Amino acid sequence: AFSVEYRFRDASGKYHNVRNSIQPKKGFTQNAVLVDGVITDITAVIEAEEVLRESEERFRKIFEGGPLGMAVVGLDYRFQRVNAAFCEMTGYSEG
Repeated sequence: AFSVEYRFRDASGKYHNVRNSIQPKKGFTQNAVLVDGVITDITAVIEAEEVLRESEERFRKIFEGGPLGMAVVGLDYRFQRVNAAFCEMTGYSEG
C-alpha cells in the first residue's frame, strides 16, 4: 500500500491538492492484479494548515518581540513560556 500527494489544475484552471491512496489486491488468477484506489481532495486541509502556520508565526512574533510582558500558563497554573518583556518586568529569567 502506498499514498502519494500531488497538485493538479482542472479544466477550469483551478488547482487542487489530492492524496492518491493505492492498495494492491490479489487477483483471481496468479497473473491478474487488482488495485483499490481512493483519490481524496485535500485542498481545504492544505489551505487550513497554511492559515494555521501564518497565525502561529504572527503570534510568535508578537509574543517574542512585544513590549508587553506576556506568559503562557498551563492548566496547572505553571508558566509554560514567558517573553523577554515579562522577564524584564519581574526580574526573573526565562528558566
